[in-house]
Amino acid sequence: MDPSPRAGQLAGRLEAANREALEFAERCSDADWRKVCAGENWPLGVLVDHIADANELIEGAVRGYVEGREFPVTPAMVDAHNARHAVATADRPREETMARLRASVARMVETVTPLGDEQLDITFALPIAGGRPTSTAGVVEIVTAHVGEHLASARRALAG
Repeated sequence: MDPSPRAGQLAGRLEAANREALEFAERCSDADWRKVCAGENWPLGVLVDHIADANELIEGAVRGYVEGREFPVTPAMVDAHNARHAVATADRPREETMARLRASVARMVETVTPLGDEQLDITFALPIAGGRPTSTAGVVEIVTAHVGEHLASARRALAG
């Protein structure tokens, strides 16, 4: 199966969103890294690690979709995972978080870029999207928007 131009576009938008988050995080001072983002009630460093964590989880979901497996994760499961993640990464060194974000983006791009149209159109009901039928491409769009939403929250935390 030939890679779809859509796959390249999706991967490009995902990579750009994460690059923007990386560049933002790299400019933050150590004090900024500890500021709490009101939308999530997490320090900025935990928020950045959360973006990497979500990239990793969704990369697995994309691979699963392509292999014919649903992603049966519910909002309650996501909330519980995020709570555990926030505690586990509260003291993670900044360099480790940044490296994790870089690696998670690279894996996502590597997974998405070669997909064909048929693979991008595989659709399952997605519990984290309210059970709405969501294609592989839609899952990638969700994680791309997720990065943007959290980056906006981080910017608000530093602005005020």
